[in-house]
Amino acid sequence: MIIGLFIIALLISEANVYVMGKKQGSAAFQLNFDRIVHEMEYYAVPHELQNQVRRFYDYVWTNQKQYDDKIALLSDKQMSTHLQRKLALHLFKDVFSQISFFAELDDLVLGEICLALRTRIYLPSDIIIYQGDIGKEFFIIAKGVVEVLQENDRAGEKRKGSNRILLHSGQFFGEIALVTNLSRTRSVQAVTMCEINVLDYDALDPLLDDINNFSTKLTKLVVKRQLHSGMEGAKEVDIKVSNSDMERAENAMEQTMRDAVEKRRMVESSSISDSIKSNGSNDNKFPCNMSHTVDFINL
Repeated sequence: MIIGLFIIALLISEANVYVMGKKQGSAAFQLNFDRIVHEMEYYAVPHELQNQVRRFYDYVWTNQKQYDDKIALLSDKQMSTHLQRKLALHLFKDVFSQISFFAELDDLVLGEICLALRTRIYLPSDIIIYQGDIGKEFFIIAKGVVEVLQENDRAGEKRKGSNRILLHSGQFFGEIALVTNLSRTRSVQAVTMCEINVLDYDALDPLLDDINNFSTKLTKLVVKRQLHSGMEGAKEVDIKVSNSDMERAENAMEQTMRDAVEKRRMVESSSISDSIKSNGSNDNKFPCNMSHTVDFINL
């Protein structure tokens, strides 16, 4: 009897803790949302745009997402990098397991990439990337459906038909511009509510700069997608590509990829040097060779 009462009391206590936690989370969310609403009214944001912002926060609350783009567990500065890496790997490994060129990475490297992952939420008809923009990010669809727009499609318009290019959960986009350092070749638009995992080039450059299966597989994928895109525009022409032509194209793309990585590195190195000069930091505060300050740790 006493044991039974003790168990009931324990369950009630746990329930109270859970309810209090939910109330605190709800109060914090409501406080943040009230601030957003006040700001929108203060800056006279149009009602249609306000409704879109409300839809975003409704989705965030309904799905119990973080209020920013990074999980709190991975933001604790006191936690060791080793523990953060293991947590990130647990949370996001499934995201990469469906992508062939990530599958062969060891857990140490993959954990580091998972730490750099960010999540963004897009409403239907939101443009995720614009054709012509410089590519700095790689996108993996966690939830939802996106559409790759054709050259003559206008962003924001709803389309119907069988020729639409739709990507679903587990698929990815944005790798071509990231690898080549060229402008985006297509715009991509959200069709449904979407959760998109995003990696910027800082996380991928160490892998692209190294001769390994990752860079080789990514190179082959980019060539294959570009070839497919070119054939889509010439359906009435019978195009055959020999193995030797494919190999030359892959070698050229691999060199383009390495040039892009080197260019980004030089730009960042120049920015760091300019920043130090502008701050008058020439008093040996940085005794290391500046050419190495942008080198990535080889995991």
